[in-house]
Amino acid sequence: MTSRQEQHSTNFRTKGVALTVLLAVAIFFLGQVAAALVLLLLEPDFIRSPDSVSPWQNLVAFSALALVVAGLLSLVLNKHHRGSVRTTLRQLGVRRLKLKHLGSIAVLQFLYIISSASILLLLEWQDYVQLDGDQSIGFDRALQGASLIPAFLTLVVLAPLIEELLFRGFLYQRLSKLTGVVSAAAVTSILFGLAHIRGADWQVLVAMDTALLSVFMIIALERTKTLLAPIIMHAIKNALAFYVLFLA
Repeated sequence: MTSRQEQHSTNFRTKGVALTVLLAVAIFFLGQVAAALVLLLLEPDFIRSPDSVSPWQNLVAFSALALVVAGLLSLVLNKHHRGSVRTTLRQLGVRRLKLKHLGSIAVLQFLYIISSASILLLLEWQDYVQLDGDQSIGFDRALQGASLIPAFLTLVVLAPLIEELLFRGFLYQRLSKLTGVVSAAAVTSILFGLAHIRGADWQVLVAMDTALLSVFMIIALERTKTLLAPIIMHAIKNALAFYVLFLA
């Protein structure tokens, strides 16, 4: 390969990386806008009084976000032809999960929990953080009874599914073809962590933990070759958080 060809190849990869990141950020942002617009329609005072939004309204808003993100992903992946839902999911890496991979998922989930707990305890021991902060999750922690249903559907079902389709399905797998696994994992995990920042110190800590989770989910994806692996890990993590926040 001549130097001119190498330069052309490098420029192509650079443009591809930039376009992929911009597309992922744009899709994420438009999903957030869709959710905000739905909340404005359902509860016009939600900006001044976020607590006025009911759990079911939150579920409807997040469902709108999920539909927008899924629709935009399908549009991007099938821009030259009409693709079915099955085709889009296959392009995003959703394939059958083999039973033998459940053990790998369990081990990686355990390693993530141990790693996360160790890092958080070390940071607290060094007085870098306080672990009694308040994480913003969009739901009142005092929820009980039937109100827990929309919270569960949003946090444990919809969020893992749509976030994995966007971050590990679209962003990571596209980047890995352009830059390799390590660079793609780093960019994806950083952006995934930043997507969970809400401004407070505790939220920055949550972003760090989320980025760490992303690394382990990418390892699971690479080992199993199916996006179902990180979806399951993400759902388990959120289910544990749901139990701690609402049921414990």
